[in-house]
Amino acid sequence: MNSAPETHPSGNTASAVDLTISIANDNNRDLLDRCLASIKETTLRTSYEIIVVDNFSKDGSLEMLSSKHPDVKVIANRRRMGFSSNHNQALRVMNGKAALILNDDTEMRPGCIDAMFSFLNAAPETGILGCRVLNADGSLQQSCYRMPSLSVLFFDAFFISSLLPGFRLTGGFKKWPHDSTREVPFMIGACLMLPKKALDAIGLLDERFVIYAEDADLCKRVTDAGFKAVFIHSAEMVHHGGATMKRVSDFSFRHFYRSMDLFFEKHYGAWALPLVAALNIAGALNRIAAWGALSLFSTSARKKLAPKISYFGKVLKYYFFQRKTAPEQ
Repeated sequence: MNSAPETHPSGNTASAVDLTISIANDNNRDLLDRCLASIKETTLRTSYEIIVVDNFSKDGSLEMLSSKHPDVKVIANRRRMGFSSNHNQALRVMNGKAALILNDDTEMRPGCIDAMFSFLNAAPETGILGCRVLNADGSLQQSCYRMPSLSVLFFDAFFISSLLPGFRLTGGFKKWPHDSTREVPFMIGACLMLPKKALDAIGLLDERFVIYAEDADLCKRVTDAGFKAVFIHSAEMVHHGGATMKRVSDFSFRHFYRSMDLFFEKHYGAWALPLVAALNIAGALNRIAAWGALSLFSTSARKKLAPKISYFGKVLKYYFFQRKTAPEQ
């Protein structure tokens, strides 16, 4: 069967616009509908086109798009593809002066996209921009992180990040309320805006990243090219988070660690991979030992800690038995 995507253009997207919004949809029909509605309701000053790349969904997403959002351009995959591959299809045909890479499980708060695009225009040194991210209940969702490094893995493996969460070097952004605009190492890929000049300078997303670490890789490539990665607090969106990954937890687990290996090999060299494995194994053993000891004291502790112990048991299994076997898309 021909695996090339089908394109169903609609609306006037041939002429230049301020912004191309790329959304990869993976069997998230209802959340996608809410995402699209929120864009249209809250974006008032920025001209845009929306390109939805449907990742071979079977839940009626294409029918919903056709009936409720005929102005949206749709690229329909004939086979499943990764996060980067999906968005690259939209970025290759973008007409915008900037691109917004957006998850299908997001909802824009009033003025979010307008504020982001306005900031991008006023700060030409910015190559990638993220906004304040909220959970569905309105609480803050951490969206800024330390760039992955061996020191970060070391701090995490030996509980230093947890013991000293308030220090940026060790704890990263865990204690930061995301209440100011500032440069950051990297932001989650649920909502990232890039000017076309940054994309022209660095190229498209690295399609070897199926899921996970593509956001860190993208931010690092942007900053390595001389641009700034900036978080602004004046724009907000809701990220329902993990709506797709909850259905494929083993798939996401293995891709997380596979993507970590790929990131370290790409940016630090193959020499780093044994150290990545050693630090992650040490972190898993430390947690299994500590939580196993705590579990001895009460039934409630055992119930609470059992899923965590099980998770890090899977980490050990991955490094000892599965690391050399690439997961399927």
